[in-house]
Amino acid sequence: MRNFIKIIGLILVIPLAFSSCKDDEDAGASLVGTWEETSYTASGCIDSADNETSTCTSSCERIVVTGSTITIDNEPPINYTVNGNQITPLLSPLLLQKLPLL
Repeated sequence: MRNFIKIIGLILVIPLAFSSCKDDEDAGASLVGTWEETSYTASGCIDSADNETSTCTSSCERIVVTGSTITIDNEPPINYTVNGNQITPLLSPLLLQKLPLL
């Protein structure tokens, strides 16, 4: 009788040894979604007076990120690229024309 119980136990346990959970694909964190700004840091600016850190406490900007654009509040969308943990906006010639000359 003990051998019978051992055999039944092995029959139930052996399939578990050969089965496994499906591997999760680690695609990394996604930026896509709607975000609310809580703070920001501007550094490495051409004009060092533009380097700053700020924390938002009310009326924060709403940032919408799609697979290829960033829209801040009601501004036109800006294309971007991602390299590691850095986002680089791709400024269009039209947007560059609107920037003040230094």
